[in-house]
Amino acid sequence: MLVQGKVKVADWEESTEVALYLQSLLVFRLQDLPSGMEKLGSEVATLFTHSHVVSLVNAAACLLGQLGQQGVTFDLQPREWIAAAAHALSAPAEVRLTPPYSCGFYDGLLILLLQLLMQGKPGPDQGCGWFRGVDHSVAPLFHGP
Repeated sequence: MLVQGKVKVADWEESTEVALYLQSLLVFRLQDLPSGMEKLGSEVATLFTHSHVVSLVNAAACLLGQLGQQGVTFDLQPREWIAAAAHALSAPAEVRLTPPYSCGFYDGLLILLLQLLMQGKPGPDQGCGWFRGVDHSVAPLFHGP
Protein backbone atom coordinates (compact mmCIF):
# COMPACT_ATOMS: atom_id res chain seq x y z
CA MET A 1 0.00 0.00 0.00
CA LEU A 2 2.89 2.34 0.71
CA VAL A 3 4.50 1.67 -2.69
CA GLN A 4 1.14 2.35 -4.37
CA GLY A 5 0.88 5.71 -2.56
CA LYS A 6 -2.21 4.69 -0.58
CA VAL A 7 -0.64 5.53 2.80
CA LYS A 8 0.05 9.12 3.82
CA VAL A 9 3.49 9.60 5.37
CA ALA A 10 5.70 12.61 6.03
CA ASP A 11 8.50 11.47 3.70
CA TRP A 12 7.11 9.01 1.16
CA GLU A 13 10.45 8.38 -0.55
CA GLU A 14 12.32 7.52 2.63
CA SER A 15 9.43 5.45 4.02
CA THR A 16 9.15 3.51 0.77
CA GLU A 17 12.90 2.89 0.74
CA VAL A 18 12.73 1.54 4.31
CA ALA A 19 9.78 -0.70 3.36
CA LEU A 20 11.58 -2.05 0.28
CA TYR A 21 14.73 -2.89 2.23
CA LEU A 22 12.69 -4.48 5.01
CA GLN A 23 10.88 -6.64 2.46
CA SER A 24 14.25 -7.55 0.91
CA LEU A 25 15.46 -8.67 4.31
CA LEU A 26 12.33 -10.76 4.87
CA VAL A 27 12.57 -12.39 1.44
CA PHE A 28 16.23 -13.16 2.07
CA ARG A 29 15.44 -14.83 5.41
CA LEU A 30 12.34 -16.80 4.37
CA GLN A 31 12.69 -20.30 2.99
CA ASP A 32 9.20 -20.40 1.48
CA LEU A 33 7.64 -17.21 0.22
CA PRO A 34 3.95 -16.61 0.89
CA SER A 35 1.55 -16.58 -2.03
CA GLY A 36 0.98 -13.29 -3.79
CA MET A 37 4.63 -12.38 -4.20
CA GLU A 38 4.18 -12.07 -7.99
CA LYS A 39 1.86 -9.13 -7.38
CA LEU A 40 4.46 -7.53 -5.12
CA GLY A 41 7.12 -8.17 -7.75
CA SER A 42 4.97 -6.50 -10.39
CA GLU A 43 4.36 -3.41 -8.24
CA VAL A 44 8.04 -3.11 -7.30
CA ALA A 45 9.03 -3.56 -10.96
CA THR A 46 6.81 -0.58 -11.81
CA LEU A 47 8.51 1.49 -9.11
CA PHE A 48 11.93 0.34 -10.39
CA THR A 49 11.22 1.46 -13.94
CA HIS A 50 9.31 4.68 -13.19
CA SER A 51 11.05 6.28 -10.20
CA HIS A 52 13.53 9.07 -10.74
CA VAL A 53 14.89 8.78 -7.18
CA VAL A 54 18.08 6.73 -7.41
CA SER A 55 17.87 5.41 -3.86
CA LEU A 56 14.35 4.08 -4.55
CA VAL A 57 15.42 2.50 -7.84
CA ASN A 58 18.28 0.73 -6.03
CA ALA A 59 16.04 -0.37 -3.13
CA ALA A 60 13.48 -1.71 -5.63
CA ALA A 61 16.28 -3.50 -7.53
CA CYS A 62 17.48 -5.06 -4.28
CA LEU A 63 14.01 -6.47 -3.58
CA LEU A 64 13.50 -7.59 -7.19
CA GLY A 65 16.88 -9.35 -7.11
CA GLN A 66 15.90 -11.18 -3.93
CA LEU A 67 12.50 -12.12 -5.36
CA GLY A 68 14.12 -13.31 -8.59
CA GLN A 69 16.51 -15.53 -6.65
CA GLN A 70 13.47 -17.10 -4.96
CA GLY A 71 11.86 -17.84 -8.35
CA VAL A 72 9.33 -14.99 -8.42
CA THR A 73 8.79 -13.75 -11.97
CA PHE A 74 8.00 -10.21 -13.04
CA ASP A 75 7.73 -8.62 -16.44
CA LEU A 76 10.42 -6.07 -17.23
CA GLN A 77 11.01 -5.08 -20.83
CA PRO A 78 14.69 -4.60 -21.80
CA ARG A 79 14.12 -1.02 -22.89
CA GLU A 80 12.58 -0.17 -19.49
CA TRP A 81 15.12 -1.89 -17.25
CA ILE A 82 18.09 -0.64 -19.24
CA ALA A 83 16.80 2.94 -18.93
CA ALA A 84 16.17 2.50 -15.19
CA ALA A 85 19.61 0.98 -14.62
CA ALA A 86 21.32 3.68 -16.70
CA HIS A 87 19.61 6.36 -14.64
CA ALA A 88 20.48 4.65 -11.35
CA LEU A 89 24.13 4.28 -12.32
CA SER A 90 24.62 7.74 -13.78
CA ALA A 91 22.47 10.13 -11.74
CA PRO A 92 23.62 11.58 -8.42
CA ALA A 93 22.42 9.53 -5.47
CA GLU A 94 21.77 10.35 -1.86
CA VAL A 95 22.48 7.29 0.26
CA ARG A 96 20.04 7.48 3.15
CA LEU A 97 19.95 3.85 4.20
CA THR A 98 22.35 0.96 4.04
CA PRO A 99 20.95 -2.09 2.22
CA PRO A 100 20.48 -5.21 4.34
CA TYR A 101 23.29 -7.65 5.09
CA SER A 102 26.08 -5.18 4.43
CA CYS A 103 25.31 -5.10 0.72
CA GLY A 104 26.70 -2.17 -1.17
CA PHE A 105 24.42 0.54 -2.55
CA TYR A 106 24.53 -0.88 -6.11
CA ASP A 107 24.75 -4.62 -5.28
CA GLY A 108 21.00 -5.25 -5.63
CA LEU A 109 20.96 -3.44 -8.96
CA LEU A 110 23.89 -5.47 -10.30
CA ILE A 111 22.32 -8.75 -9.13
CA LEU A 112 19.05 -7.80 -10.83
CA LEU A 113 20.86 -6.83 -14.04
CA LEU A 114 22.63 -10.19 -14.08
CA GLN A 115 19.30 -12.00 -13.62
CA LEU A 116 17.65 -9.99 -16.38
CA LEU A 117 20.53 -10.61 -18.77
CA MET A 118 20.39 -14.34 -18.03
CA GLN A 119 16.62 -14.46 -18.68
CA GLY A 120 17.18 -13.45 -22.26
CA LYS A 121 19.69 -16.17 -23.08
CA PRO A 122 19.55 -16.91 -26.78
CA GLY A 123 18.49 -20.28 -28.08
CA PRO A 124 20.87 -22.40 -30.14
CA ASP A 125 19.42 -21.00 -33.36
CA GLN A 126 19.94 -17.34 -32.39
CA GLY A 127 23.72 -17.36 -32.16
CA CYS A 128 25.37 -14.37 -30.53
CA GLY A 129 23.43 -11.67 -32.40
CA TRP A 130 21.06 -11.31 -29.45
CA PHE A 131 23.95 -10.65 -27.08
CA ARG A 132 25.47 -8.07 -29.38
CA GLY A 133 22.22 -6.11 -29.28
CA VAL A 134 21.99 -6.29 -25.50
CA ASP A 135 25.71 -5.67 -25.12
CA HIS A 136 25.38 -2.51 -27.20
CA SER A 137 22.50 -1.31 -25.00
CA VAL A 138 24.05 -2.23 -21.66
CA ALA A 139 27.65 -1.16 -22.35
CA PRO A 140 27.00 2.56 -21.77
CA LEU A 141 25.85 1.71 -18.23
CA PHE A 142 29.40 0.84 -17.29
CA HIS A 143 31.19 3.69 -19.05
CA GLY A 144 29.96 6.44 -16.72
CA PRO A 145 29.42 10.10 -17.56
